[in-house]
Amino acid sequence: MDKTKSNIVLAAAALSGFASTFAASSINIALKEIEAAPVDGGLGLSTTMLAWTTLVYVLGAGALLMPAGRLADMFGRLRVFLIGVAGFTVFAFASALANTGPMLIAMRALQGLSVSAVFATNIALSALSQPPGKSGRGLGVLTAMVYLGGMTGPLIGGPIVSYLGWRFLLGLVGVVGLLILALSLSRLRGIDWKEPREKPFDRLGAAIWFFAMPALIMGFTLLPDLLGILIVVAGALGLAVFLWQELRAPDPLLSITLLRRNHLFASSNTAALINYSANYALMFLASLYLRYNLDLDPTRAALVLTPGVAAQTFISPFAGRLADRIQPRLIVATGMTLCMLGLLSFAFLAEDSSYWHIITTLCVLGLGFGLFASPVAHMAMSSVEKSRANMASATLATTRVAGQGVSLGIAGLVMSLVIGHEIDGDNPADVANLLTSVRVSFAIFAGLCALGLLTVLLGTRRPGHAESDTAGTE
Repeated sequence: MDKTKSNIVLAAAALSGFASTFAASSINIALKEIEAAPVDGGLGLSTTMLAWTTLVYVLGAGALLMPAGRLADMFGRLRVFLIGVAGFTVFAFASALANTGPMLIAMRALQGLSVSAVFATNIALSALSQPPGKSGRGLGVLTAMVYLGGMTGPLIGGPIVSYLGWRFLLGLVGVVGLLILALSLSRLRGIDWKEPREKPFDRLGAAIWFFAMPALIMGFTLLPDLLGILIVVAGALGLAVFLWQELRAPDPLLSITLLRRNHLFASSNTAALINYSANYALMFLASLYLRYNLDLDPTRAALVLTPGVAAQTFISPFAGRLADRIQPRLIVATGMTLCMLGLLSFAFLAEDSSYWHIITTLCVLGLGFGLFASPVAHMAMSSVEKSRANMASATLATTRVAGQGVSLGIAGLVMSLVIGHEIDGDNPADVANLLTSVRVSFAIFAGLCALGLLTVLLGTRRPGHAESDTAGTE
């Protein structure tokens, strides 16, 4: 593959990372307008239905990750990626045109299912698009665009919702999807990566995964209610059955043997799971603290949060390229150390912490996570043979989504135990309890990050862990 086409593959993968995170983050800005009565331009949603508009996107993304990864190995990674982008695009426009709450939720769920094919392939495509030994560059660019989507979602979404409306915002990501499709279909014909189809697709494993993974994520968001506990238990049992099925399947979606024998691959995914569990709820908790404890309006709160995300976006491409030159384990460990220190600092937030304390800590966390994300992907992807690239990509994406669900579940559980299910901003006791729950959550997350750091330092030094670099092209 020539350099131009390699860059187009990377551009398509990176744009998909931007669009998917922009779609997830920007809708939070529009929730109030979507909730409004139809006469005011909204859909008249209840609080529960409003929460489902964001939750179903994550549930859908988790439901097909592992099956999509294996299908991409069999039928072509670029082909499955483009099918995912096409579905993401169609359902983005359909969401913008929804005229009832249930229709919007259904379209968001289908958009999440579509984006699972994107998540399952864009990491592999970013690595495979680069020359041998240079996969870190591609992974760094992808990570930077993911962070850019998360950062610009609230910043761009606010003015768009104010002046053009929430429907325009939901449809905007569809325009990016059309750009990816046009670029790929016009310039990348005849290019793909796939493996020979020798054994049947694991349909039973895919069916078990489809129900078990979303159940686990949804259950964590409902804790500590009894329903949440029951759903978590059901999801955990389902995943146990899935693992049993994968041991028996002729061509498993997830190679248990690989996880057992490839210590670098196993420890990379474990570190990713732990670190996403420790860091994903950061913006959620920081936003609550700024809005309720420091009493900032949305614009000022967004300005305080932006430097940390900007630091992530800035450092990610450099971290990816650095991972091509030195051991990624060292960069990952440095990133996790910074994350641990930042989370520990937030565990001591006060009622009147200064803006400089908050912004500096957010920048430390941003740099830490920027140093972590692309090098840990580099570790995982470079530890497996090229034939397993998409399974590795899907597994890594799965640990990310699972970690995000666990992180929000922990934060929600702590808040429910300390405050209850509702926060009254005019009640000083609720505001004080919110600060307590924020501190406790960050202390738990700092401890998780320390555990992840040990996983990186100890798990990746064991011998016999790597197979080969995935970065080559065909």
